[in-house]
Formats: sequence, C-alpha cells, structure tokens
Amino acid sequence: MAPFTFARSPAELAETRYVQSHIVAHPEYCRLAEHDLVERYLRGRCQVFAHSLLSVHGYRVEFLWDRQSKRSEGPRCLIHAYCVRPDGSLVDVRGRVSHQEIELESEISDPETVAMSKSALLKLFKSRPLTRPDRREMLICKNFIERNADVYVLGERRLTALADLSHEEHSRLNSVVKNKIDEYIAQYRAEGLTTGVHPPHNLQEGRQ
Repeated sequence: MAPFTFARSPAELAETRYVQSHIVAHPEYCRLAEHDLVERYLRGRCQVFAHSLLSVHGYRVEFLWDRQSKRSEGPRCLIHAYCVRPDGSLVDVRGRVSHQEIELESEISDPETVAMSKSALLKLFKSRPLTRPDRREMLICKNFIERNADVYVLGERRLTALADLSHEEHSRLNSVVKNKIDEYIAQYRAEGLTTGVHPPHNLQEGRQ
C-alpha cells in the first residue's frame, strides 16, 4: 500500500520522503497496511504466503483444488493454499482456518486437497513466472510472520483482510491516514523545507 503520488520534482520528492518517514510509524497507517497485506495474500498470492510459512516454521503446505471449476481453462483450478500446523490445525495469512470455511468461501464443486513439498512449490513457481516471489517479497512475508507469532504459532488470534472490514471501519482508517498525511505535508511546508532541492540531512534519516 502506497498512499503517495509520484513525485515529479526534487521538491515534491523531498516532501514525499518527509511524509513517508513519519506516517509509517502511525498506528492507524500500520493497521491499514496490515489489512492490505492480508488481503493480498488471502486473495491472489496465497501460495507465496504458504511457502513463507513453510520457510519460517516448517509447516506442511497444502493446495485446495476444484476439479470441476468453471473459473479455469485447465482441468482444475487452485482455490487456496494454506499450511498445516503440528497440531493438525490449518493456517493461512489470516491465522487459524478450517477446510469448511475455505470451501464455503469459494463455492467449490469438486474439492481435492494435495500436499505440496518445498520442491513441488519451487517447481510450480518456475513453471508460472508471474506467481514466483522475489527475495524482497519473501523477506516481507517472513518478517510479517515473525512479528505476528501469536497468530501463526499455534495461536488463535486472527487477522482481517481489507475487503472483509466493515465499510465504516475501512472509511475511518482511510480518513485518519489521509488527514495525518495532510497534517505532515502542512507541517513540512510550514517549516519552509520545500524550497531546497534536497531535504536537510536529519530529514533524510527520518527525523522523529
């Protein structure tokens, strides 16, 4: 998630860096970024997050396929990827889930569960370049997993995807973050920092 427009001049770039260095520590921005990350790896790149859970905790990865899906041109369609923890419970980017929950969400016609080894995952990524994570994406996922150990290590706490937030909560978070960004922009301009080509050294480092 990046609520910043492309900076077209050195002055705008300096302003953007100033805002970024401040907003990333704001609690509501962090919450919005968390919901956005959960959304990304719940709907679209679930196999990447499952691979990250395997890398961090050694959990077994499973793919849920629909053998009669109309959403795929092939004989079957990948519905979801998740992991199995040592106690047998299932976990995806949200935390603990169940087969029934996943199947109800997806309206599967003919479900098939397949265990995926690490080598099978790597082979899949190689055959589908658009799904292959780079080192930066894997690092982001691993850091997120480690920061939320109470969710992924036999925990019960669940995270919420952006699309699953109530309309009121989504609007509230967006409003709070937008107002805070506007506040930092006004603060930057009030301090007279927009006239220079480069911000002062202390701002480049993210002044608190």
